[in-house]
Formats: sequence, C-alpha cells, structure tokens
Amino acid sequence: MTYDFDRFLRYDEMAEWLRALAAQHPNLLTVESYGQSHMGRDLLVATITDRRTGEHHTKPAHWIDANIHAVEVTGGVAALYIIHHLVTKFGEKDATVVEVLRTRTFYIAPRVNPDGVEDALADRPLFHRSSVRPWPWRDGHRWPGLHPQDIDGDGRILTMRIADPDGAWMQHPDEPRVMIPVGPLGAPSGATRYRLLTEGLLESYDGFTIDQPRDPAGLDLNRNFPAGWGVDVLGSGDHPMSEPEILALVRAVKARPNVCGYNAFHTAGGFMLRPSSNLPDSKLPPEDLFIFKKFGEHSVPLTTYPVHSVYEDLTWDKSRVMGGAGDDWAYDHLGVYSWTTEFWDAIYRATGEHSPTDVWYVGPTPTQDLAVCHWSDEHAPGSYLPWRKFQHPQLGTVELGGPDMFHIGRMHLVRCCAPKWRRTPTLLSTRRWRRRDSNQTR
Repeated sequence: MTYDFDRFLRYDEMAEWLRALAAQHPNLLTVESYGQSHMGRDLLVATITDRRTGEHHTKPAHWIDANIHAVEVTGGVAALYIIHHLVTKFGEKDATVVEVLRTRTFYIAPRVNPDGVEDALADRPLFHRSSVRPWPWRDGHRWPGLHPQDIDGDGRILTMRIADPDGAWMQHPDEPRVMIPVGPLGAPSGATRYRLLTEGLLESYDGFTIDQPRDPAGLDLNRNFPAGWGVDVLGSGDHPMSEPEILALVRAVKARPNVCGYNAFHTAGGFMLRPSSNLPDSKLPPEDLFIFKKFGEHSVPLTTYPVHSVYEDLTWDKSRVMGGAGDDWAYDHLGVYSWTTEFWDAIYRATGEHSPTDVWYVGPTPTQDLAVCHWSDEHAPGSYLPWRKFQHPQLGTVELGGPDMFHIGRMHLVRCCAPKWRRTPTLLSTRRWRRRDSNQTR
C-alpha cells in the first residue's frame, strides 16, 4: 500500500504498511510484536539497522515510541515517517543515513496504545485520555458527570454552548465562532453570555447539576511507569506496570540493553521536554543537566521547539508533581538521556510566537484564539465551526460549534476548569484548550 503521511492510519492499515515495508527492505527493517494491548492487539516495534555490518543488538541504539495517549496521533505519524525516511534514504545512499544505520540501531514503537487510537480515529470518535480499560472500577462503572463524545454523529467532538445570564463566556466581537472570557468587569451591555461544555453526554444526570470529574477517561498509560509512580497521580493505575501496554514496553526496552537514548512522541505544544517531572534541576546530577542543555543547544535550531524541564517550567503546582512517565523511567531506571517531543503548535503557526508554558492550564489568549481560527480557515478548512442548534437528549437545546481541536491541534479536548468534583446548580463554564493541572501534561 502507498502511504504519503497525509492521513492517520487505522491499526490494520498501519500493521500492513509496516510489514510490507519490511518485506521490501529485509536487510534493514524487521517488524515484530513485543506484547499485546488490553484488547489483544499486537504491539509492534520496528528495528532498523544495516544488518550487513552487524545485528541490531551489537550496536548502540535509540528507542522511539509514540501514541501512548489516544488522541495524540501526530506523534505516531512522525514515528512512521522516521522509519520510512531511514530505509528510503539508505536506498538513495544518503551519506548520513548510511553511516547511521551502519553503526547504530533504531527501535521504533509507533503505537503504544492501539486501542485508544482506534477509538479516536473511529467514524464516530470516542476520546480517551489513554487506555480504554475501565478504571478504577473494573465492572465498567462510570464517573457521574460529563463524558465527552460525538453526540450528533458528525465525526467530531466540538463545544456545546448554552445561553446563561451568569455564563463566563461571550462571543469575540470580530468572530462569533471564537468564545472569549467575560472577565471580571462583566460583559458589554446587550452581549449574550454563555456556559461552555465539551460535546458529550452526562452520566447519572439529576437534571440540575453537572459534575465534571477531573479525569473521566480513566487510566493514563504515561502515569503507569515505575518511576515516581503514586496513587495521588491521576490515572496511575493499580500499581506500576499494571497495564499490559506498559509492562510489555518496559520489558521490550530492558531486553535491549544496547538502548542508550529514549524519545517519546506526544502532541501538542511545540516543546522538547526533559526530565525531571518530580525534581527541580538543583536535585539533578550537574553533569546530566549540562548534557541536557547541550542537547538543547543543538535541537532548538533543528526543530524550532524550545526545551523545557517538566518540573521547572511546566508544573503549575509544585506540590502536585507528575509521576510515572516514560521519559522519567528511562532516565531514572536505565540511566539514558530521555526526551518527550510535544509535536505541533497551532499558536506558533498562526502567530509566529511559541505557545507559553502555561498554555495547558490557561489556554490561548483571545488574540491567539482568533489567529488560530483564521489560520485554520486557510490551512484546515472546516476545523473551526459556526454555531448551530442541536437538541441534546439531556440538556435540551444547545449549540454545537467552535474549534475541532482534534483536527486543528491534534490535542486533548480537556477544557474543564473546575476543581475536582466541584458541583454547581447551573452549567459549569469551561476553559477551552486547557488541561487541568500538572498531572495532565504530556
């Protein structure tokens, strides 16, 4: 099959493409299963090296994995592209690639979480933070409150808005598709105020209140690694490596002791993130910090992505640090330099300015949001939708519209801003483009 990296492959297509590419390049590429997902799909890893100069395990190696989070599908395309680039450029006798594969090995796992990605790419998508396994209740019991999903069958998960005189949102004066905060001084006279909710249905709805649980999607596979794991981390699982995807990945990397570098592909923000998630730079070995900074000096000109410490730069509340992430595990347990690449920054594309480090918490400014709307009209038509009425089965008449962030930003549709289990007798306002706290990054 032909693949031009212009669309997202479903699992069966991806597996077929990988195996066909391996058949075309038997001396360079092998594809094997390193385990199975919760739903029984093979977890695939590609091994790329020039076997004429030695088997894969005899050379220093770099490990890349992607798509641990269900909707962060851009990273998976990047992983597939690297595989294709290496074998294709080797065939074209590109001097750099020939030397790399002569002396090095790449292990690339392009879809760590195939079950979650399949739901995200479905004709009627269902977005999970990560794993599809019911958790913390194994019987499938669901948190009461809002569960994002495609309720009108148009293949998108948008925003619901409801007119409310106490709503926290109003239309941008220059663009009705863009919603902006009312602010402390209130709305201009005559302006309609709205409540915003992610498109979805309500579990155990009493007809009056709307709970917004902090993590209705459940398990987060990137909190399940045995490094800084803890029960106070959202979605961390029953115990470290309780999930088959993470147990298999850890075993696969450990079985390849020649791995001396690790990179996890995520979306979005346009950042290169480095350890630690749990410790300030002052607690890291000075020589490691020196090397991380040297890497950054080389990577920034190549990628345009700024380098950030997760703890120092992206953790809002230092008393609630993130734990159980893959790059921390590789650094803490394997002793290798590890990175998380957060692909894609819609704000940068629209404005020329990098997203601020608090974008996952506070979202874009009205100016940035407007710029992204106009940029998407030109480069991704149909991704910023006008508002239209819809008869919600539980809430009555609502309006659906706004940004289709899966297609604009390939990022999470987590727009809730209320504290954990906050309840209100009216609809909760939500902050678009936003993740909730430091445990929600990456």
